[in-house]
Amino acid sequence: MQPGLDDFPLFFNEDERSWLEGSPFIAFVDEEIENTRYDYDLIVKELPEIGQLYTYRQYAEAKFLVTSRNFGVTIDGKDTNI
Repeated sequence: MQPGLDDFPLFFNEDERSWLEGSPFIAFVDEEIENTRYDYDLIVKELPEIGQLYTYRQYAEAKFLVTSRNFGVTIDGKDTNI
Protein backbone atom coordinates (compact mmCIF):
# COMPACT_ATOMS: atom_id res chain seq x y z
CA MET A 1 0.00 0.00 0.00
CA GLN A 2 1.17 3.49 -0.80
CA PRO A 3 2.08 5.64 2.22
CA GLY A 4 -0.84 7.69 3.45
CA LEU A 5 -3.57 5.33 2.25
CA ASP A 6 -3.97 3.27 5.40
CA ASP A 7 -6.42 5.81 6.82
CA PHE A 8 -8.67 5.83 3.73
CA PRO A 9 -11.89 4.02 4.70
CA LEU A 10 -11.94 2.41 1.27
CA PHE A 11 -8.91 0.35 2.28
CA PHE A 12 -10.03 -0.52 5.82
CA ASN A 13 -9.95 -4.14 6.88
CA GLU A 14 -13.07 -5.69 8.46
CA ASP A 15 -12.07 -4.67 11.98
CA GLU A 16 -11.50 -1.07 10.93
CA ARG A 17 -14.76 -1.04 8.96
CA SER A 18 -16.58 -1.98 12.15
CA TRP A 19 -15.69 1.49 13.48
CA LEU A 20 -18.14 2.87 10.91
CA GLU A 21 -21.09 0.70 11.97
CA GLY A 22 -24.24 2.77 12.23
CA SER A 23 -22.75 5.57 10.16
CA PRO A 24 -24.28 6.59 6.84
CA PHE A 25 -20.69 6.95 5.64
CA ILE A 26 -20.35 3.17 5.24
CA ALA A 27 -22.87 3.24 2.36
CA PHE A 28 -20.79 5.92 0.64
CA VAL A 29 -17.63 3.84 1.09
CA ASP A 30 -19.30 0.74 -0.32
CA GLU A 31 -20.62 2.69 -3.30
CA GLU A 32 -17.14 4.09 -4.01
CA ILE A 33 -15.65 0.59 -3.87
CA GLU A 34 -18.32 -0.71 -6.25
CA ASN A 35 -17.87 2.21 -8.67
CA THR A 36 -14.09 1.86 -8.62
CA ARG A 37 -14.30 -1.86 -9.37
CA TYR A 38 -16.74 -1.16 -12.22
CA ASP A 39 -14.40 1.48 -13.70
CA TYR A 40 -11.37 -0.82 -13.46
CA ASP A 41 -13.22 -3.74 -15.05
CA LEU A 42 -14.43 -1.51 -17.88
CA ILE A 43 -10.93 -0.18 -18.54
CA VAL A 44 -9.43 -3.68 -18.51
CA LYS A 45 -12.14 -4.94 -20.85
CA GLU A 46 -11.23 -2.29 -23.41
CA LEU A 47 -7.48 -2.26 -22.70
CA PRO A 48 -6.47 -5.73 -21.41
CA GLU A 49 -2.81 -4.70 -21.16
CA ILE A 50 -3.77 -2.37 -18.29
CA GLY A 51 -4.92 -5.40 -16.32
CA GLN A 52 -1.59 -7.07 -17.01
CA LEU A 53 0.34 -4.04 -15.78
CA TYR A 54 -1.80 -2.93 -12.84
CA THR A 55 -3.90 -4.78 -10.32
CA TYR A 56 -7.26 -3.50 -9.17
CA ARG A 57 -5.63 -2.52 -5.88
CA GLN A 58 -2.96 -0.45 -7.64
CA TYR A 59 -5.62 1.26 -9.76
CA ALA A 60 -7.75 2.02 -6.70
CA GLU A 61 -4.78 3.43 -4.77
CA ALA A 62 -3.81 5.70 -7.66
CA LYS A 63 -7.40 6.82 -8.19
CA PHE A 64 -7.93 7.77 -4.56
CA LEU A 65 -4.56 9.47 -4.23
CA VAL A 66 -5.62 11.78 -7.07
CA THR A 67 -9.30 12.24 -6.22
CA SER A 68 -8.62 12.91 -2.56
CA ARG A 69 -6.56 15.92 -3.55
CA ASN A 70 -8.94 17.64 -5.96
CA PHE A 71 -11.69 20.03 -5.04
CA GLY A 72 -14.78 21.49 -6.63
CA VAL A 73 -15.15 25.03 -7.89
CA THR A 74 -17.79 26.83 -9.89
CA ILE A 75 -16.58 28.37 -13.14
CA ASP A 76 -19.04 30.41 -15.19
CA GLY A 77 -21.90 28.85 -13.22
CA LYS A 78 -20.75 25.29 -13.89
CA ASP A 79 -19.51 22.98 -11.12
CA THR A 80 -16.18 21.32 -11.88
CA ASN A 81 -13.31 19.56 -10.11
CA ILE A 82 -9.75 20.82 -10.12
